[in-house]
Amino acid sequence: MYHSKPNSIETALGFDFGLSKIGVAFGQCITQTASPVEILRAKEGEPNWLEVAALLKKFKPQALIIGLPLNMDESENNMCIFARKFANQLHGRFGYKIYLVDERLSSTGVAYELESMGQNPHSRSRTRKKIDHLAACLILESFFRSHSDARVVRPLIPPEISDMNDVGADLCVRPAGEGKNTNQVLLVNPEDQPIGQEEKLRAHELGLLHRAFSVFIYRKKLDQNNLNNFENHEILLQKRAKNKYHSGGLWTNTCCSHPRPGEETVQAGERRLFEEMGIKTRLKNIGNFTYKADFENGLVEHELDHVLVAEWDGEFNPDPEEAEEIKWLEIKKLNQWLEERPEDFTPWFKPAYEMVLVRFDGLT
Repeated sequence: MYHSKPNSIETALGFDFGLSKIGVAFGQCITQTASPVEILRAKEGEPNWLEVAALLKKFKPQALIIGLPLNMDESENNMCIFARKFANQLHGRFGYKIYLVDERLSSTGVAYELESMGQNPHSRSRTRKKIDHLAACLILESFFRSHSDARVVRPLIPPEISDMNDVGADLCVRPAGEGKNTNQVLLVNPEDQPIGQEEKLRAHELGLLHRAFSVFIYRKKLDQNNLNNFENHEILLQKRAKNKYHSGGLWTNTCCSHPRPGEETVQAGERRLFEEMGIKTRLKNIGNFTYKADFENGLVEHELDHVLVAEWDGEFNPDPEEAEEIKWLEIKKLNQWLEERPEDFTPWFKPAYEMVLVRFDGLT
């Protein structure tokens, strides 16, 4: 599906991505050289897209090359997430072939180039501008030199779909039912009909709508003066572990996750509830809702979330890698907390919890 050897590319624009500035260079494969073009101002990684469009119209490149700032051990960091998001946006808006290139040694190359020019690579002002320009050039030249080495070039978007106008729900997606990777999520349309599957992190980078579930475990505490009053009932809450890929340290429902492709949602919830909390019980699906939330690390939650519930008053054994704290809390106290400090909770908690409250009289 992916093309790792871009043999037909003759010209390209290279981008040295940064959250506040993005260096741009233009180059030709036949000479394996690049020249600086522009430094785009950006706000949290978002450039002025009209300026980008003007550059594409002027240079008419056959591909766009983006530097991927890997760690020296080849692992990815938060800046890689932002760089990938920028690459996805470029493809989604303009439909170009996109390639990611390892840029770990580009800063070293820039320093060498500046020293050869008789300039101090550690000084600021004009030298900083030269660094941005040179980094984009080196990224592009690295791409041209690695033309026959698929290990260096990291393609992002397959050329077969390079004529897409925007990043749709089926971008870079394998057909539903292909493979059994447990790290895959099921992509759906707004009617919850499966349309494909994607690797979990990538789905969250692209903000693709996928199926999810939120589990609420409750126990009844009856009010002898008013048997219809459920505000004394308690919900089992968890505080997400700080090392979670987003929303670490926030409070939320008992557990939440994604069904694996081919797995029924309720059965997936029961599986995950046991894995995460050590609770083995039958769940009931009371409905679903859709939400979308952007996070500071560039990830996007776009979920069609099924709300699953069960009454339980037994023992539990939470996984510390998932939840750093758990507690039972009365509904009336939870309502007050949620009203006074909504920032303490995950973005999906309130709409899911409201569904539980509306349906509570029918829960058995």
